[in-house]
Amino acid sequence: MIFLPGHSAYLAKWECIAKESIDRKAKDIKKTLSNALKQIPNEGEGVIHIGYETVMGPVVELERHKKIRETVYSFGLGNKKIESIFCNSMQFLSTPEGFDCAETTIYFERTKDAVLSNILLFDIPVTSENDLTHWEVDIALRPNADNAIV
Repeated sequence: MIFLPGHSAYLAKWECIAKESIDRKAKDIKKTLSNALKQIPNEGEGVIHIGYETVMGPVVELERHKKIRETVYSFGLGNKKIESIFCNSMQFLSTPEGFDCAETTIYFERTKDAVLSNILLFDIPVTSENDLTHWEVDIALRPNADNAIV
């Protein structure tokens, strides 16, 4: 971008943080999970894997994470034998060094490590793991992090 002398560029970002707005943007996976469950045969075991991109910002993604956790742990599976449900949320990043990805997984397993020993879809060699979601890390890195969670 080239700026001529005497000219300025301004940017404003507006984000609605009203509870109702955040709730509506924080989409749950109930419908997707219901459709996936219908595809699993009644006999045998099944695994459900749902991936989605986190593009709504950390505050909305925190709310979505709560909704999805509640759905995964309380969803009625009927007579289907579901061994695992994995929900991988990903945020793709472009850096000067190239591609990067932040990923968080919400999962339910009948038996630990029964299906996957690594619950990440993008297991990049320099992956670092922690107990926070990637949007909690984003909030922690914000200069005004105190005001980030409502």
